[in-house]
Amino acid sequence: MHDLEDKLKKITKVAFGLAICIPLAMVLLAILAPVLIIVVGSQMNHEGYLLVVKSFLWLELAIYLINWVFCLRSFLWIRKFKKTAGNISTPQLRLMKVIQVALALFIIPVTLPFAIILLGTANKLAHGKFSVNRLSGALHEKYIMS
Repeated sequence: MHDLEDKLKKITKVAFGLAICIPLAMVLLAILAPVLIIVVGSQMNHEGYLLVVKSFLWLELAIYLINWVFCLRSFLWIRKFKKTAGNISTPQLRLMKVIQVALALFIIPVTLPFAIILLGTANKLAHGKFSVNRLSGALHEKYIMS
């Protein structure tokens, strides 16, 4: 069972880490674009600015697609594992369902903000941590341990 816990920890850690990189790339663009304008100034033309913005957008897309493939593989692995494994405790089964929902939300592009929140919560729960009066505490108390 420790192998299962380690695998779930790894899945949530990697998926959340890559998911959080997407908004960080946006923030980095927002910070670096004005700095680039100040430093380069009049030497850079309109096409140069567009190239910088395009490169950050391609970076975000690459991160998203890498994480999308990882989430899809992990989602299918959990689904297969639940079908083949016979004796899984109820809290572990429910934790796997929470992780599966978080992965499914990430796979659907328009639910990305919700997926990031739920992936962070699933990451906390997989590591055995939760905060009282927060989403992780509510899921742990009302769903996983009930």
